[in-house]
Formats: sequence, C-alpha cells, structure tokens
Amino acid sequence: MSSGWTSIGHRARYIAPATHTFLFGAMWAMYAASGHGLSEGLSGVFLAILMIVDLPFSIIAFGAMFGGGRDGTIAVVVWGVGGTLWWYLIGLALDAWTRRRPRV
Repeated sequence: MSSGWTSIGHRARYIAPATHTFLFGAMWAMYAASGHGLSEGLSGVFLAILMIVDLPFSIIAFGAMFGGGRDGTIAVVVWGVGGTLWWYLIGLALDAWTRRRPRV
C-alpha cells in the first residue's frame, strides 16, 4: 500500500510543469489580449510569479527578452521550455525522494 507522500511526489512530476506551462501561456495570452505592457495588468501578475519561481531561467531571459529582436524571441522560447523542464525535474526529484522516504 502506498503512502500519501508517494502519491504527492508522483503527482508533482506532472502538476508542476503543467502549472508552469499554464502560467507561461496565460501570461503571454493576457499580454496579447490587453494591448498594454507585459508588466501591466494581469499579465504582470503572471510575470511576477514566473520571475520568482523560475529564477535560474528568468533572470537571463528577462534581460535578453527586453533587448528585443531575435534574441528576445529566443529568450522567451528558452524561458518557457527551460522553465517547464526545470519544474518537471523538480517533480521527478520530489517523486524519487518520497519513494525513498522511510515509511512510518
């Protein structure tokens, strides 16, 4: 019989990257629909959340993104894909940790 912790770790493998993908897509959808700047309105809320939780990727991407041009587009794609992969790997690590955890 599996413990509740194992179930949480197993679900985190999928929930974390799915949440990241949703936030990232919602940020860009709100930006496109609003006609305002990326950091304004609802897209700004999603941007702030992503900037905090994606710190390894967001700092580099943020700088390149606002440089504009081709580098900005590449930075956005790398941020979206890299951040989602990062959260998938965190979910895998949580899953592995919960499976090795001694049962009480």
